[in-house]
Amino acid sequence: MRVIDVDSHFMEPLDWLEQTDPGLAAELPPADFIERVVRGVVGDLLDLIPPKQRPKNLLELLAPQGRRSTESLLAASKEQQAEMMRIPPTGYDADARIALNDRHGIDIQFVNSTMGAGPYVQALRMGRREDLGLRAFSAFNSWSAGTFHGHTDRLIPVTMVDLIDPDWAVAEMTRMRALGSRAVQIKPDPVTETKSFTHPDYDKVWAAAEDLGMAVFFHIASGRSEVKHG
Repeated sequence: MRVIDVDSHFMEPLDWLEQTDPGLAAELPPADFIERVVRGVVGDLLDLIPPKQRPKNLLELLAPQGRRSTESLLAASKEQQAEMMRIPPTGYDADARIALNDRHGIDIQFVNSTMGAGPYVQALRMGRREDLGLRAFSAFNSWSAGTFHGHTDRLIPVTMVDLIDPDWAVAEMTRMRALGSRAVQIKPDPVTETKSFTHPDYDKVWAAAEDLGMAVFFHIASGRSEVKHG
């Protein structure tokens, strides 16, 4: 019996964007480290918490273990921080991950982004969804496909798209399918204020997923919940 891990994740090196699209990295503002960590856990839901209701220390939004780990990192020396932030090869190296999978009896993994959506979120906050945002997703998709090049029979990068531009989404899915991806992650929230992802304008995206043989992923915390507040 084959064992298929349908929700594995990269642990991306901190400079993956600089490696892939240095021009885009230069256009995005530097992120505050604590906010970057918190957003990696709670996503853009942070933006929906009214400022007056946010804790002064955003680390209070993390589970105790995550808060302790982050506080330990911040208290460490630069040398200690460099060691603590070192990503293990199994986080993104194809050969190391396959060796780990062999030890655990895993035949195939679908591998999602962990921190790879950060540049996209930064673009959203700048009001640059349709240019820098899509470029950020393309950059991550390129990085993930290149990282697993030659190993996509067992390690399948999950393509990320935004339906705000359905023609771009179809082209990106087609490009990534040729590079070995067999799944696409689509945000489960409304695409615009007036259109859900079930609107006929996006039928071409669902048709492309079927034609390309790409599974569609709806991942927890990948969308924006509707939170009402005064």
